Amino acid sequence: MKKLLAVLLTCAMVFSLAACGADASGGGGAASPGSGGSGASGGDVIKLGVLFPYTGSAAAVAEDAQKGMEFAVSEINDRGGIASLGGKKIELYYGDTQSNEEAAATEAERLIAEVGVSALMGCYQSAVTASVQTVCEKYKVPLAITCSTGDILTEGEKPYSVTIHEQNQDTTKTHAQFIEDMNEKEPGCIKTAAILYQNDDWGQSLSDQWKERLADIGVEIVVDEVFAQDVTDLTTVVTKLVEKKPDVVLNACYFQSMVLLTQTFVGMGYEPKAMLCSSSGETDNDFIPTVGNNADGFFTVSGWGEDVLLSMPDKQWIGEEYKERYDGEHYTAESAAGWAAAMVICEGLEAAGTEDPEALNAAIRGLVIPTDAWWNIYPYEISFDPVTGKNMNAIPVMGQFQDTKIKLIYPETIQAEGTELVFPGSELSPVNQ
Repeated sequence: MKKLLAVLLTCAMVFSLAACGADASGGGGAASPGSGGSGASGGDVIKLGVLFPYTGSAAAVAEDAQKGMEFAVSEINDRGGIASLGGKKIELYYGDTQSNEEAAATEAERLIAEVGVSALMGCYQSAVTASVQTVCEKYKVPLAITCSTGDILTEGEKPYSVTIHEQNQDTTKTHAQFIEDMNEKEPGCIKTAAILYQNDDWGQSLSDQWKERLADIGVEIVVDEVFAQDVTDLTTVVTKLVEKKPDVVLNACYFQSMVLLTQTFVGMGYEPKAMLCSSSGETDNDFIPTVGNNADGFFTVSGWGEDVLLSMPDKQWIGEEYKERYDGEHYTAESAAGWAAAMVICEGLEAAGTEDPEALNAAIRGLVIPTDAWWNIYPYEISFDPVTGKNMNAIPVMGQFQDTKIKLIYPETIQAEGTELVFPGSELSPVNQ
């Protein structure tokens, strides 16, 4: 039965991607490889590649990020395409990483050598993204890293990739600052912590940094649990939380395990003072429809949140049009990351005036996108370190689930009028009601 389901899902994905390719000018994309083999697009359109895990346990994140990319491409095409290239339109081509490093590298090579894309975007898991970085360096094709936050992606010289949003080091720093601030307001309220994380490079990286930062601020780790991406039972993990009673739980979970963890919390009546998440499964568009208000009180660190648009009146149309385009779906952090990645490449194309990947790469790395740029939905400038490609301006913010919505609450300077931080967060949890 599982094999049959996998085949049906794969067929459905191929069909839907092929359908998107029917109207390139609308910003959809083509699923079948093109004839180009030089690495330059050429022809009437500019080809860009998208790499995400369209199958496997991490597939949910691909949908939101891809929608953000398609929305951006549609907007650029509707505005006349790339002006410096005679109004050429953008066309997206897709590849499935399968959450596997070798598969991702193979798909990256196909998109570059066979389809002839000028740039790539993706790929979610950091280890998978790192394998694509290697391919891009081999072919000298730029990569706009999307939804990947591992610090390995910006360590050392990274000549053909850029990161737009926050990395793990930024996330754990914000977690630690938040805990320190809560202890200043209420001395000794957070003395112990639990860390829960996925068994991959992303989770391990966060775990290592949590241990270091928590030690620095004098918070004792009383539970340290790692689990597989496809975990089906977290009862043992939550039992340890119930027994040890940590004041704060820091977690790094993909969508499926985040849902399972939340449901297990509720089932066992467990509520920490603060549940600090890491901008992953809890920001998926399907999370709240799945768990309802059982996530109320949880905190999430993110480079972006819908409340950011409340402070940008001239850009609120972006979130509104996204909801209209995608049947009321929220404009998530992943959607924002996909939108920004596509926009950065389009800005690079305008600046370069050519589809040549090397020239495009140089143009992207030289960009300076101010906060008031018409499409920049981040509360910071976008520019890149010439060696690592990291956006040194990226700063994560913290939101809290309140009445099934994420409200930006930390630092307090970003709070929208009428929004307040509720601490302990468990005061909002249905577990307590």
